[in-house]
Amino acid sequence: MQERPVNIVDANGAAIPALGFATFSIPGVDTLRMVGQVPKHGYRHIDTAQI
Repeated sequence: MQERPVNIVDANGAAIPALGFATFSIPGVDTLRMVGQVPKHGYRHIDTAQI
């Protein structure tokens, strides 16, 4: 049996995966490489917000 991803519903009603891949501390070149790979490992939310 495959587990269903856990989502959080925001104030606008959009479902956002509860587990995301944050990129804020990864150097630019590595970010480009990794963002292309993480969906293969189950991530559906890639957080690219800057601090």
